[in-house]
Amino acid sequence: MRAAAVSTSPEPRGDGGPNDPAAGPGPGDTSADVALKIKGDTLELAPDLSLLRGKDTVYPLYVDPPTKGVVRGDWTALSSDGDKFWEWDGDKGTGRCSNYDGYLCSSSPYTQRLYFEYPLSSLYGKKVLDVTFSAYQTWTFTCDPRWYDLSLVNKDISSSTTWSGRPVASDLMGDRNVSYGRGGLCSPSQPANWVRFSDNVADEADENLTLKVREYVEAKKAAITFSLTAHDESNAAAWARFRDDAQLSVTYVSYPGKPTTVGVQQGNAGQACNTSTLPLATSDTTPKMIATVQSADGSNSQLRAAFEVWKADGSSRAWSAASPSEAWVADNAKRDASPTTALAPQSDYRMRVKTQAYFKSDRGSTGVLDSAWSSWCYFRVDTDQPPPPIVTSADGLYQPSETNPASGAVGTAGRFTFTPADTNASTAGIQSDVVTYKWRLNSGAVSSPINVAKGASTTVSITPNQAGESTIQVWGYDAAMHSSDTGSYSFLVNDAEKPTGIWHLDNSGADSTTATQHPLTLSSASSGSGYSLLERGGTRSLRIDGSTSFAQTPTAVLDTSKSFSASVWVRLQDTARNYTVLTQAGTNASGFQLSYSSAHNAWVFSRHGSDISSATVTRSIATKPPVLNAWTHLTGVYDAADHTIQLYVNGRAQGEPVKFTTPWTASGALQVGRLRYDGTWGEYFNGRIDEVKVWARALADTEVVQDARLEDEDISDDTAGDPITTLLGEWDATDTTRAQGTTITDRSEYIRPMTLSGTTLGIDPDTADNADLGLPTRQVMTLNGTSSYATTDGPLVDDTGSFTATAWVRLDGTKLSDTTKAYSLQVFGQPGATQSSWGLWYEQPAGDSAGRWKFGRPSKDGTGATWTTQDSAVAQKNTWVRLTVVYDAQYASDDDADSTKRGAILLYVDSGRVASEDGSAYIAPWQGTGKFEVGRGRIDGAASRYFPGHIANVRVWAGAMDDGTIADLYNAEQ
Repeated sequence: MRAAAVSTSPEPRGDGGPNDPAAGPGPGDTSADVALKIKGDTLELAPDLSLLRGKDTVYPLYVDPPTKGVVRGDWTALSSDGDKFWEWDGDKGTGRCSNYDGYLCSSSPYTQRLYFEYPLSSLYGKKVLDVTFSAYQTWTFTCDPRWYDLSLVNKDISSSTTWSGRPVASDLMGDRNVSYGRGGLCSPSQPANWVRFSDNVADEADENLTLKVREYVEAKKAAITFSLTAHDESNAAAWARFRDDAQLSVTYVSYPGKPTTVGVQQGNAGQACNTSTLPLATSDTTPKMIATVQSADGSNSQLRAAFEVWKADGSSRAWSAASPSEAWVADNAKRDASPTTALAPQSDYRMRVKTQAYFKSDRGSTGVLDSAWSSWCYFRVDTDQPPPPIVTSADGLYQPSETNPASGAVGTAGRFTFTPADTNASTAGIQSDVVTYKWRLNSGAVSSPINVAKGASTTVSITPNQAGESTIQVWGYDAAMHSSDTGSYSFLVNDAEKPTGIWHLDNSGADSTTATQHPLTLSSASSGSGYSLLERGGTRSLRIDGSTSFAQTPTAVLDTSKSFSASVWVRLQDTARNYTVLTQAGTNASGFQLSYSSAHNAWVFSRHGSDISSATVTRSIATKPPVLNAWTHLTGVYDAADHTIQLYVNGRAQGEPVKFTTPWTASGALQVGRLRYDGTWGEYFNGRIDEVKVWARALADTEVVQDARLEDEDISDDTAGDPITTLLGEWDATDTTRAQGTTITDRSEYIRPMTLSGTTLGIDPDTADNADLGLPTRQVMTLNGTSSYATTDGPLVDDTGSFTATAWVRLDGTKLSDTTKAYSLQVFGQPGATQSSWGLWYEQPAGDSAGRWKFGRPSKDGTGATWTTQDSAVAQKNTWVRLTVVYDAQYASDDDADSTKRGAILLYVDSGRVASEDGSAYIAPWQGTGKFEVGRGRIDGAASRYFPGHIANVRVWAGAMDDGTIADLYNAEQ
């Protein structure tokens, strides 16, 4: 049998279109039948030319292929004289061809029958509602109607089918008494017309067509074949001709598909369909059931979801409902329903759903079709709270503090087991339904969820971060996410294990640890290498010039196959290529590497996967580019328990820990300023390095933060524990030997001159009358408030780290007399591209004669930034005041703050801290660029906030100066 195209439609139509070309034909549009023909693999439509060319035709026109018919696949005409006409074109006759009333059909009489075969695969999965067979009668012998039969035959046809092997009629589908095609020869005229066979047609005795097609479709038979014959094949008067394009028009509705996205609501928006072995848990006693109804009929379908809930053991049905209950929705609509009465708590259930489709046939009959049921979704209604988990030491290192002394050490991990408590003490075994744990140590952050099998225990590695008593808090959660009360476990911890090596680099490579000494030896220093006065702590730093200089220990300092940490203060000079700060060498590769990567334009802590050439590299990468010529603190931590590496910049973790699972022992020396890779040395550092430390353990976040504070360790005075600050610049306008013309030279070792632009060096107004009295005057900077400012090369500091800045300032109140205006006047700050990264300014609102000093930082370097500020009390005008600002990158305003959520800004007027004692939290610092500016700021991309008044002295430090030191500096200058 020849394969043929199949179309499912009523007669194709041509429509005079509407004004909106996207809308398709609408009510009132002209329409006409369109002839349809299958030729090979082509669907041919022949629209009415009068509709296409009519003077009243409005384009666009829509020529729609059929959407409701089954086009015949094969057809043939068989004659008793042996002729056959396989897939003829035009029209052929059926009945007895001889002569009638003087009309000759054939001088050699014969009988002929027409056969039409229709493929049915396109109707599989459909409910057949009504069927009509239509054949176009083009001619008859007489004007009197004759009977024509449509019969189901017993076999299909092919090109080899002949009269002798012809199919035999097995069931009469219908008959019609008609006469079409003689036109004006009859009165009234009888033009050619369609002859339609269908059920329930007036004067038709047999009604089997719809039933038989439905039967064949449901049996998934490949095709159905009919014969079209004259009822009286002995009388030539019944001879009639029919066209080849006979149609089988089928009205159907698709059987609905099983619903998709079936489940029970989980949380506010999710849903899940779980198995009986792991039912979904919900605390809702009337949980929402969800499903998406399905039908191949798309937007033409009318559907609903039929839900039912049973006891999980199938013993009884608990609830059922349809959604919607009194309406219908289209395909792919998401439906939900909830039980109208509460389900029993602590009970297991199962839910299923099916799609129901409503239909109405052309003849008015209606009904509902059901899809297959979905799979069962199991759930449990759980309203109970689990008991607190029990915590025990898994490795015995940290025993309960009630009965045991301190053990282990800060930074030394212990293993702890969380076990669900027995919910029924009289029953042996664990009865808990805990499936998740969370924990936290002391006031740290709560852990991510740890999922376990129902009622199972879990063991975790926890690293103490403080000496003395530590407490682990643990919560258990059941599948419905009910939290238990807190389970607690307290234990005592020894002081942290001291660093394995400390190198202050104060004009030597001495190791200041009290353990085994590993002194650093500086290689033959080139002219650009050696010890430098530009230090971050102590008196010197190590200068390496990027050529061949480096420093190394005699032997290995760390076992890199185990946990370790390394930290260093670094001041990078350029980003031209890769630069290594600190490594420990192997034979071919390095065991770890703290470095600058030009490919990533970022600081990196990395580990080579093995000691071979071209080894794979795992990296923890900084989230921001480095700041050139500014001191930055770097820490790399390898945690062997968690198999992770983590980079910290200025005490702040850079992204999430990165998995590293192939640790190995680098047996070579610790290297400062160069890298071992592929068996050679390279990546020589260019810049300054100071305060190198290594530990044979993984530092906790809090320890990294403390190390980044660079606290004073000298116990001989009262400064132990205070942050160490490093003077980066001091510009003193009162020093007439350094402040001359348009330049103020820098008193610090960094020797950055400050250039005055529109700013003049003049006499302090408070000493203007001294000359007349024979007393000395004082020189200060004078700024006009409109265009005066001063600059020096910057940035001076890494704005993501801690820094301190101060100035003696005298605000000229005569420039603020117009109270109708608002004033914002900046003393100093570090500009970015659009905003100042940080700044100190005076602000006075319109309508007010009083203002306040402000220290602030914006949320971003862009327009629309919001500012975090510290505000003083009402500021004095025409009076000298000492203003100091501090950004403490390691300050935690919240006890729960992790290393990424630290930072606070603080403002001091004279010797006292203003506003909140804790400062204002600012945890997302960003880096300014370009020159450090005095006397103006950068706001929304423009220079502004020009300061009117006098400035005597400006100083900037790396590090967060403590309250006592700020007060001491102020008091010393009175």
